[in-house]
Amino acid sequence: MHWDTVRSYLDRLDSPTTTYHVHVSNSNQLFDTYAGVDTCGDRLCRELDELVRSEEHADAECISFIGHSMGGLITRNAVAKAYDRKTKKLVLGGRPLEPTHFLSLATPHVGFADAERCPMESAWYIPFSRRLVPFVSSRVLGEAGRQFFHRDESKLILRMASHEQLEGLRAFKTRTAYGNVSGDHLVGWGNASLRDELEMDAVRAEIEALRDVKHRGVVREDAVDAAWRGCDDRRSHPRSSPGAAPESQAAARANISSLGWRRVDVSFRDARLSGLAHQHIMTQRKRLNAIGEQTARHVAQSFALYEGTSS
Repeated sequence: MHWDTVRSYLDRLDSPTTTYHVHVSNSNQLFDTYAGVDTCGDRLCRELDELVRSEEHADAECISFIGHSMGGLITRNAVAKAYDRKTKKLVLGGRPLEPTHFLSLATPHVGFADAERCPMESAWYIPFSRRLVPFVSSRVLGEAGRQFFHRDESKLILRMASHEQLEGLRAFKTRTAYGNVSGDHLVGWGNASLRDELEMDAVRAEIEALRDVKHRGVVREDAVDAAWRGCDDRRSHPRSSPGAAPESQAAARANISSLGWRRVDVSFRDARLSGLAHQHIMTQRKRLNAIGEQTARHVAQSFALYEGTSS
């Protein structure tokens, strides 16, 4: 991942009373991620333990996360493991830290199955894509590939959406989900933005009505206070019983969504390489995905708004 652009904007947020340390995780690189979300979550916890114990971060009091794609699942897994119910904080490096802001970008929050498939499963350029994509992923991408398509024995991604596993995520002051409206061949819009089909239809119509908006970055966003709103009342949605893992993607999405999120909708429809939306949204490569800098700037501005500062 190329986080220099995001880091350059976030580094400008220092205020007279607060210093922001931007750390880019390096414990899960390339083929290391094939070990699976839970193993990667363990590695991230160990990395953060060492980071918090370091002299540079000896005065750290709070922690925020930005996770792109699988990184959003890994950070959620690490948060669940580090969360302490007594203090309602994340215990890292032997110290309790206040969970502050959680942002996910194009993250497959509920994995890929019948209700929310990987967009590549419908790709015209892949023969027998509906069967081939899950098959290849489960064998080539190791345990991570099996987890993405719910083919692992424990159904980890569904289990991560249980009420117990979501307690740490619930403790954050704000939660924000960025999702690509189109052009993302790996993670669907509804999966990333935690919306069902009816919600997406309404938002899609709202976006299309904004004809003066260029589809080269953020095209729509919830009001800032949506990130602070806390838990929504979603009694009409299916829910799993406390302590139990949801049995379907719909129930998993309802559980995660019920925590309260600010949704930010991104589109690169007017970009020359619109099909690289999954990479554009976080400026994976500075030259190839430079159009994503607008989204990186928006992430930094969101932090500024949440913290009451200006970027």
